Amino acid sequence: MTKYILLLLAITFINVIGQFFIKKGVSGQELSLASLAGIKYFLTLFLQPYIIFGFLFYAVSSILWMFVLSKVDLSLAYPMLSFGYVLVLVISKFFLHEAVSLQRWIGVFLICGGMILLAWNN
Repeated sequence: MTKYILLLLAITFINVIGQFFIKKGVSGQELSLASLAGIKYFLTLFLQPYIIFGFLFYAVSSILWMFVLSKVDLSLAYPMLSFGYVLVLVISKFFLHEAVSLQRWIGVFLICGGMILLAWNN
């Protein structure tokens, strides 16, 4: 079971890296629902290297996720993804230079505490 928990953590990390790349790709873009309806704008947006890398990371994490789900109960696997909240806060703070309040940190660690309780018996 430990190897699957480690794989779940790796999947979470890969997923968060994908989110980071997509965030970098859309930062500074003037996005609206109307602009996304235009084919030219849509193609321009989705052909940006950051966006492509983001979706590639998502694809890898999805493939690994399917493998894990074939071996582990969903009721265990899905809560383990909450570790991604911690990674997102770290990336947001140190790589995207976003303001992250103490209240957000506390909230995320409370969620992760619940994740640890769920995984404890496994």
